[in-house]
Amino acid sequence: MPNNQNLIRIIKRLVYSAALPLCLLGAPLTLQAAPAIVASDAGIEIVDDNEISQPGYLVLDNTSDKELILVRARASAFGLIMIHQAAIDHGVVRMLLKQDLVLPAGKKTVLDAKGVHLMFAGRKVRQKAGEKTTVTLVFNDGSQLPVEFEWRKPSRR
Repeated sequence: MPNNQNLIRIIKRLVYSAALPLCLLGAPLTLQAAPAIVASDAGIEIVDDNEISQPGYLVLDNTSDKELILVRARASAFGLIMIHQAAIDHGVVRMLLKQDLVLPAGKKTVLDAKGVHLMFAGRKVRQKAGEKTTVTLVFNDGSQLPVEFEWRKPSRR
């Protein structure tokens, strides 16, 4: 039975031997870079068990030197996730649907109740405060970021 060092060498040889023919055929070989977006403080508010939709908030930190755009979010726990902008129109708060969200290079973008946020609709499962749901954020460069959203009781914002 090979020891760990030998096993690692064998695995590396297999990977390199499989990658070499692809490179020779002109197939691109890409390595996954560290994500340019760092997500934090992600939460979904439990508004009411009978609510059709729940708002989601988080902070997105674009650590890259290029602007990125959030173009989509998806999760198996929901039928639809939208990007919304809260706007006051004649004293009434309205939710405006946005197609995407620009994340400036080197900046943090806060998604909260008073501005842009995610709206989760078509909930397929009932969650309790403290439980988590994975949401995948998709960006214009094709990168994807899985984010753990914690279910939270409504806060006074």
